[in-house]
Amino acid sequence: MFKNSFGFWKILPFSIRERLEAPNRYDTRREIKNILDNFGTKNFSILDVGAGDCFARKFFNGHKYVAMDIEKNRECKIHLDFIGSIENNPFENNNFDLILCLEVLEHIENYQGAIKEIYRILKDGGRLLLTVPLMAVGYHNDFYRFTPPVLRKILTNVGFKIKKVNPTGGYFRMLGWQISKISYLIKKPKNRVFIIPYYLIKIPVGLVSQIFIPLILFKLDFLDNKKTETCGYLVVAEK
Repeated sequence: MFKNSFGFWKILPFSIRERLEAPNRYDTRREIKNILDNFGTKNFSILDVGAGDCFARKFFNGHKYVAMDIEKNRECKIHLDFIGSIENNPFENNNFDLILCLEVLEHIENYQGAIKEIYRILKDGGRLLLTVPLMAVGYHNDFYRFTPPVLRKILTNVGFKIKKVNPTGGYFRMLGWQISKISYLIKKPKNRVFIIPYYLIKIPVGLVSQIFIPLILFKLDFLDNKKTETCGYLVVAEK
């Protein structure tokens, strides 16, 4: 995601870019670290459902990481292990210690069938790390949006025990993510006569809207205690 992105984020260190460009992944990475700490030195198996660009692979060196998606993503530099849908997967019962379903469930029309299959192929005592968006920036080919009561219901209905349902940031982080897209509204002109005025506007607007304002708002997110206005939700559940 980051290597193929364009804009003023590219001049920033990765630790800052992650907060601004992909606030959902910022929380996901921290939760993966918590899960790894809980597993300790034990080798375990992971299925990354809808792996996309396989961003999570790098966290599981030394473990059996399996990437699966409905189709090959051009951003994915490392090949997918399986191409197919989670509703019709080839895996046996009780097969994985951890299943990642990151920003995927909203794309699946039969999401209940997907959750049932995830439960089936997860080992007893295994964990599911699930993230879903609530706010969308730009165009997304999504079927649904999920709130905490719905997430709890669809997971507990198949037998999952909910460990946590956390918002991925609050109002200020969400607002910063929305503001960060403003500079994309300033399109590059086809007529070269307007190139200099374009950059005279694009550069300052980009610096302010993509870096300074979102970074300040990210830092202010602690002021929102309720976090009912959020980028999305992160769920940890256990079989």
